[in-house]
Amino acid sequence: MVQATLSPIEGAPRAIPLLNKEISEKFQSLLETKHLYQKVTVEWEKVVAALKEPVMPGFWRELLQYIRGVPHMPFVLATQIQIARPPLENCLGHVQLSPVAEERHAIL
Repeated sequence: MVQATLSPIEGAPRAIPLLNKEISEKFQSLLETKHLYQKVTVEWEKVVAALKEPVMPGFWRELLQYIRGVPHMPFVLATQIQIARPPLENCLGHVQLSPVAEERHAIL
């Protein structure tokens, strides 16, 4: 058992990762053990129980206030991941080029 040491503000951001884990497990179950026309149910109560575990019991009510809107958020499937390209000017990925490297590049 996890020792309850988190405040509601520290615990609340864990809601979405825990919900994602629950959804992932349900979709895996659907794909591996069920027919696609069957239903699976995301168990919000299971997510809340896991979320409450590391939060001090005296703060559970406040924690539930922070996350009250999460089950009502719209669910949107992602069909692709958008990758942002770094600026082409004066950098290589996230590594800034030195002035010497810039001079070499200008010569080439």
